[in-house]
Amino acid sequence: MQTHFVLLCKYDLQDIMIMAKIREDGKKEVRECMEWTDGGAIMVYRTGCLHRKQEQLTIQAHSNDGPKSVAKVSDSTILTEARKRRNSYYGVFPASAFHLSRTKVTVIGSIPTIQRPEKDSNNPRLYNADMANHGYMYAVKHKFENNDNSLEFKPLVNTYVFKIHSPAENYIEHKLMRITLRSEQKDIFLSGTFRTRLNPKTGRHTPVEAKNLTRESNHVSVYFEQGIMLGKSPEEEIIISLLALPMKHTDLILSLRFENGLFRNLRLINNNAPISIDACQRVVFSNIRVPGEIRGERIDEQAGPFSVI
Repeated sequence: MQTHFVLLCKYDLQDIMIMAKIREDGKKEVRECMEWTDGGAIMVYRTGCLHRKQEQLTIQAHSNDGPKSVAKVSDSTILTEARKRRNSYYGVFPASAFHLSRTKVTVIGSIPTIQRPEKDSNNPRLYNADMANHGYMYAVKHKFENNDNSLEFKPLVNTYVFKIHSPAENYIEHKLMRITLRSEQKDIFLSGTFRTRLNPKTGRHTPVEAKNLTRESNHVSVYFEQGIMLGKSPEEEIIISLLALPMKHTDLILSLRFENGLFRNLRLINNNAPISIDACQRVVFSNIRVPGEIRGERIDEQAGPFSVI
């Protein structure tokens, strides 16, 4: 019987930073993780002068178990023979990001400036980022032990999740058409192409090198063609995810543009200081309140304070 090997996609504690506003009842947001996409393709590669080989595997099903998202994949000769050979093993998702130069494994990816998240089929107020095409992940493993049948993947992309509502006492009665995340620093980039090599000695990747950067690369935007109305309480908030280059980001501004030219700008802070996000983090901003009426034409509201979990 062919064994179905399990691929794990999770954030280790040192690889995750969740930003969450502490509620009045003292509860905090729970830690979230990336999820596999059924039907997605993973490239698996085995080193070795005589046994070098690569395979593309298809995710047949996945399930979520606490901080892990577990995927069962199609039959794999490489993984079936893994316990017999002491080679190094690599995994790259999506498979199209895998590139091999002699014995060096390189991940080449791109983060689009304009993104169009899909509405979740089970939650009409949840808009998911395009993880299937741009949710880059990697795995490096030296050998498989006797009872070990898994590759553990780590993120190679920054993921930002915004939970937004407009308070009922100051509700904004216009449809949201676009959100933009940008940095006030000119040398901070959120979109564009990137490349990095996987290091079998450390089990991690080399510093990310951004490529083909333009003036548009300092932001990412999400458009809603039909527009969406914000809820009036945290229980009715919309949840929007977007992706950014796997690099350190600082001094971030979230801009929301509504119909009829109305807009709001919110500076994201942590402990009364401009926010700083390390590479390859998933960050959740909770309880972002967008008022309907303000003094003047602009708002530079600090979205926070937040707490790091």
